[in-house]
Amino acid sequence: VDPILLEGMPNLIFGQGGAGKTWLALYLALLTHGAFLKDETGLTVEPGNVLYLDYETSREVMERRLRGLEKGYSNTPKVPVLYRRCFHPLAQETQELQRIVADKNVELVIVDSVGMACGGEPESAQVAVDYFRALRTIGGTSLSLSHVTKGGEQRSAFGSVYFMNYARSAWELQAKREEGEQALTIGLFHRKVNEGAFHKPLGMTFTFGLEGTKVGKSDPYSDPTLAQGGSLTTRLRLELKHGSKTAKVLASDLQKRENEIRARLSENPKFFLHLEDGSWGLRE
Repeated sequence: VDPILLEGMPNLIFGQGGAGKTWLALYLALLTHGAFLKDETGLTVEPGNVLYLDYETSREVMERRLRGLEKGYSNTPKVPVLYRRCFHPLAQETQELQRIVADKNVELVIVDSVGMACGGEPESAQVAVDYFRALRTIGGTSLSLSHVTKGGEQRSAFGSVYFMNYARSAWELQAKREEGEQALTIGLFHRKVNEGAFHKPLGMTFTFGLEGTKVGKSDPYSDPTLAQGGSLTTRLRLELKHGSKTAKVLASDLQKRENEIRARLSENPKFFLHLEDGSWGLRE
């Protein structure tokens, strides 16, 4: 799935609990599986069979979500996405999963999620190594869903740094969902890649209704909550879009240190202009 999933490689999407990681994974599963005739988000898909390994919920919940997505596109796949409710660590399931992947010609394996599948403390380097060794043994393209680290400046998947190190491509998911709204808007921000350049942020909106669940393209910088996932330079440009501000005000608005804001403004003269009154503005 270009640009989100690298073919034949371990891929990672991480974010807060309840942010919509499972909804995104199910959408990618149905796209890859060929259930949708047309993608509305600008993704390019190489079709193939999908195996969904569920460590967090139940078949009934997953089937309800899948039916909602299928209904939204008025298209039911001839062959359903392969589903397996899992209880044992991934490393203990490799032999059986290898058999399923081979017998069913599976191209994409989705693991939801790492915390339950890794079989130990996620902070352990050995646990992370064993997890990715299991993925490599199973084979094909994989997508692992994970939670995010708590606090800190560096955004990464929860647990050992090896979860980020061994993933060939990793995206952070930010989400916005207001109480009572029938829509979930997500922003995807590329945090790690081993092949090629970082991709620009992506945005999607899941709209839930009686006619099913529809997925469309959106602007990941349309809301301050989502924009938090963007680079500091991009966030500064958004803040200054409607008028100049001082570095102190920008630091307060973005919850950053003032010296960090000043440094970023100064090192990007092609974007930012230091005005006579001491404030900063955008170059036209």
